Amino acid sequence: MNKTNPLRRTQLWTLSALAIAVANTFTPCSAQADQDQDDTTQAASASKTDDQNIETIVVTGSRIKQIDLAGPSPVTVISKEEIEQSGKLTVSDYLHDMNYNSFGSFVPASGYGGGAAGGADISLRGLGSERTLVLIDGRRMPLDPGFSATAANLNIIPFAIVDRIEVLRDGASAIYGSDAIGGVINVITKKDFNGLEFTGQLDRPTGSGGDGANATLTGGLSNDKGNIYFSLDHAQKDAISYKDRSWAKGAYSAYGNPGTVAYAVNPTTGDEDTSVEGVSGGAIACPSSFDSDSTYKDSATVGDICRYRFGSVAWITAATARDTLSVGGNYNFNPGITGFTRMSLTRGESKSVYAPAPASSGFDNDVGLPMMSADNVNNTTGDDLYFYLRPTENGARVDTITDTIVDLVGGVRGSFDLWRPTDWEVALTHSRYAQTDIGTGYGLASALQAAIDDGTYNPLDPSSNTASAADAFNYTISNNNLYVNQGIDGHLSIDNLLSGSFRVPLVIGGEYRDEAFRQLSDAQSDTSFVLDDTGTITDYHLSNVYGSSGGSSQGGRSEYAMYLESELGFLDNRLTVDGALRYDHYNSGAARTSPKIAVAVRPADSLLLRASYSEGFRAPTLYDLYAAPSQSFEAAEDTWLCDSSGDSDACDQSVQRQSFFVGSAALKPETSKNISAGVVFNPIDKLSLEIDYYDIKLKNGIESLTAQQVLDNDNDCRNDGESDGCTDSATKGHVYRNTDDTVNFLYIPKINASNIDTDGFDFSGKYQVGMGRAGRLGLTLDVSYVLSYKVQDGAGEQTYDYIGSILYPSTKGKFGVNWDYRRFTTSVITNYTSKTRDCDYTGGCGLGDVPSFTTYDAQLSWIAPWNSTFTVGVRNLTDKDPPASDYYAGSSDPQGRVSMLGVYSFEGRVPYLSYKQDF
Repeated sequence: MNKTNPLRRTQLWTLSALAIAVANTFTPCSAQADQDQDDTTQAASASKTDDQNIETIVVTGSRIKQIDLAGPSPVTVISKEEIEQSGKLTVSDYLHDMNYNSFGSFVPASGYGGGAAGGADISLRGLGSERTLVLIDGRRMPLDPGFSATAANLNIIPFAIVDRIEVLRDGASAIYGSDAIGGVINVITKKDFNGLEFTGQLDRPTGSGGDGANATLTGGLSNDKGNIYFSLDHAQKDAISYKDRSWAKGAYSAYGNPGTVAYAVNPTTGDEDTSVEGVSGGAIACPSSFDSDSTYKDSATVGDICRYRFGSVAWITAATARDTLSVGGNYNFNPGITGFTRMSLTRGESKSVYAPAPASSGFDNDVGLPMMSADNVNNTTGDDLYFYLRPTENGARVDTITDTIVDLVGGVRGSFDLWRPTDWEVALTHSRYAQTDIGTGYGLASALQAAIDDGTYNPLDPSSNTASAADAFNYTISNNNLYVNQGIDGHLSIDNLLSGSFRVPLVIGGEYRDEAFRQLSDAQSDTSFVLDDTGTITDYHLSNVYGSSGGSSQGGRSEYAMYLESELGFLDNRLTVDGALRYDHYNSGAARTSPKIAVAVRPADSLLLRASYSEGFRAPTLYDLYAAPSQSFEAAEDTWLCDSSGDSDACDQSVQRQSFFVGSAALKPETSKNISAGVVFNPIDKLSLEIDYYDIKLKNGIESLTAQQVLDNDNDCRNDGESDGCTDSATKGHVYRNTDDTVNFLYIPKINASNIDTDGFDFSGKYQVGMGRAGRLGLTLDVSYVLSYKVQDGAGEQTYDYIGSILYPSTKGKFGVNWDYRRFTTSVITNYTSKTRDCDYTGGCGLGDVPSFTTYDAQLSWIAPWNSTFTVGVRNLTDKDPPASDYYAGSSDPQGRVSMLGVYSFEGRVPYLSYKQDF
């Protein structure tokens, strides 16, 4: 079985050896525990969980201390035990499969440069990771510069620090500010750990690739003056390659070696010679020795193109490894003042391998592809030839990403008497996320073109090319990315402004923070543009590197915010009205006031009715404002040249136009309106039922125009008398044309254009029943059903409902059965994703359905008498492959499964073994 070597495997064994040594030193040779002690332990655990849940409502969704477990805002509390019962190796794996992550999210995927390959994010309600706020202990996580500082990387959250995770399924800009449109993920860390604990887990999929492991060592001490705690966490996961999965290994690309002739042009007349293009029946043919001669390894003739089988070398997912040291503590200076601190240091590595670089950018000609002139010594056709070429002599592209993260929080809290008892807190925060990305196997376009021109490199005959010829254009890229966030925050909390039983609490506070973002590419990879005051491009520099898109950008800003929150209780607090208001101001120009009001009614002790209305916003990120040009090739018709000349390429909607997507300082904040309403019902003891409705309307969504929209705008402007087309690049883009009026490239800035309207239901049910000597049975059910997800990409554009189309399942759910019996715990979890139409949101494709996807996870744990827990389990017990898609199927993704990586799991069956030792 071909397994990918893990990164830095030695850390795991070192940590394991340390724990075993400590265990041998402190663990008694034998210990006894009877059933009464087990019951006492379970009761204590349950009591602790209940206390934590009460605290939860204080932390997430409101800054006011609540008494009831269920409050006016819909909050889901996920205990660490629930995460462990899922068998997931990391926190990010668990959150990815959560039903509120409606349409999936990014997972560590090979093939993403710039630092993104090793990251994982979450997209609550399908609104995008940039509209999901992720907190640690109520304060913002540092953003990942590999995600262009638009989202947090969940992969850097160490399992060892997690006490529980709270998911606020409602808008919360009135509480937390920008980004909290789809909801909030709040990771609550351990703060009162006593003793020493070791945990470790090994994953061994039955299919090749994807081996995983983690190990954690957690300890703490406390006395009447305070406490200190630490955790050391290591996690790693091997890559899964295309060849590890039978349904992916046959992936081909149109860019091959030898190169396929994309265009052949008569140098005298300028006419296109279609007889030479492609290979079938033309003057040039793919070698007959494909698939048998080692010279043409991993190549084949498919249709009329010499294709390259990149599935034989590329990885689907990245290999990742992470080490984290977390330290924290509390110190009681006096009965009224306590100091607190939390520090985490993280170093992560990820590695991606993908196909040798295609020569598809950086070439200084009208087509933007490598060219062999008619008089070239290797050219026998008499035409100028332009190639779909992949110089495989330089080997696969390999990107190695290193993350270094420092996250510090320190502050003091206490209480004093104003006219009422008042709690207060002040804290300083500092986060620094540095990232380097080194990529080998790329190439310099100018050097490749020179090698073709002087005859030392022949795109038509790889067997004639020498290693020294390829070395002339081989190139290593580098990216250095950085995100820094630092600030101060504080608040006062008065439990009751009035005397007597009528309670009117008040929280008032403020925040100030500075953030800076930087992405620096090497000089050869850099792409930049110069615009005048009218938005017209006056100068530009394009990347000289093929196989990559690069650009450097940087920016910074400061923000201050003020907020207050209060609550009125009526009818002995059976009716409560919670109101919050927050003002955020950015020196980049964005400012927003966000209100929220939430009502909770308890007509009976077992019944709670709740509803809320809030307004939210997302300030343009630093990447939105200052993003460097990112190169892409978008298919679009050149409507103006087509109408004016009838040129066949201009009229062809499938022709790819070189496009550069950039940021814009003219952006405004996105805005939203969130409505939620729900019922919490506890008809009998140990049974809890919740159903909540949500409706989110997003306006002024930040997006980029499509290439077709930019070309259509150019056509409209020219028809309106602007002979050079649109010069308003900030809202309409810009078409930069060659001397013969053909498109050289498109300049496409971000704009405020899209509107999204989505609504749906969440249902949650939990039931526990004691069965006497037979133990205890627990049932859980969590289901999310999306009624609609309507998107309008700009004013006047058609609105489409995405729900039910491919990648947009309407229903995700999880049903769990848990049984505790003496020292044994067993669980079975069913995971379900509904079917979709195998077509995009415009409909009418008639390709059938992508079937529903159901997997089963099973686990068995035994609590040993020497304070240890052994666990064995299997994820995806039936070894089910993800569903296939005709819509996405093609030469680069034979069954359309890789294209759905963010929605469906494709690890297959994963047996695992874990061990926990308490000292």
